[in-house]
Amino acid sequence: MTKYINEFKSIFDQLNSIGKPVSDKRKVFDLLTNLGPAYEAFSTNMLKPPMPSYSEIIPLLHSHELRNKHNESTALNQTMAFYTATNKGRGYGGSNNSFSSKGRGFTQTTSKGSQNSQSKSKEVEKNRGSSDGQD
Repeated sequence: MTKYINEFKSIFDQLNSIGKPVSDKRKVFDLLTNLGPAYEAFSTNMLKPPMPSYSEIIPLLHSHELRNKHNESTALNQTMAFYTATNKGRGYGGSNNSFSSKGRGFTQTTSKGSQNSQSKSKEVEKNRGSSDGQD
């Protein structure tokens, strides 16, 4: 933002040096209308009467830029926190049950951590079946 403002100031100074001074209102208008879409709401509000002077608009622009940067970093931190919270426990060694149909009904697949308990359950069921027939 500082570079942008300095470039505008340089242009206005050059115009003034060749005898073509730019009015304060025109400076504000030109500065605000060339900021781009990120500053559209700010520009629209500042161009409403009473329009601030050129010397008043500069600190307001810097303040708005700082607020935008803060909001961007806050949004990024919130996104990172959400991503971390929703993916907790999906790493190495975590139990992650999932269902896959592959067009033949639903079958449950499991990750490494829960395979041992399933094979033990199957073994117990198998033993029950053979003991039921003996009684």
